[in-house]
Amino acid sequence: MSLVIYRLFGYIEKEIAETLTVYLMMNVTVKEPVQTETIQEKETLWHNFSKEEIADFSHLTGDTNSIHLSDNPVVQELFILKQLCNTTKTNK
Repeated sequence: MSLVIYRLFGYIEKEIAETLTVYLMMNVTVKEPVQTETIQEKETLWHNFSKEEIADFSHLTGDTNSIHLSDNPVVQELFILKQLCNTTKTNK
């Protein structure tokens, strides 16, 4: 399994107002969408990208790189950011 951790900070003036930690994991098999579940006391599973969602985004954006269209696809970073913006309703 591969793991990438992104830590994002939101500032108001020069003070940190909020933080977001994103864990990107690549498993051996593609999982189907699941219900939101508590992972630890204060963390929840935000989104489990399905193979179909990844392929649809690839076709929508014209990204035909085979790593996004394989049996075990890699989620595009732009797709992750798009979903984060949709979730947080941030359009800036």
